[in-house]
Amino acid sequence: MQFRCTSAYWLRLLVATDLMSEERMKGLIGESEELVKIMSKIVVNTKGKDKVQN
Repeated sequence: MQFRCTSAYWLRLLVATDLMSEERMKGLIGESEELVKIMSKIVVNTKGKDKVQN
């Protein structure tokens, strides 16, 4: 998903500009990866339901 790439980019940028510590970034990256997994599952399930209804 494009969201994941974009989020990772901004998190790396925050660390590179010393606006966020690397330790904090690791936690946020983990959280963003979990959110991407959840959203991906929702998309897959929704597409599957659309195929069944058509």
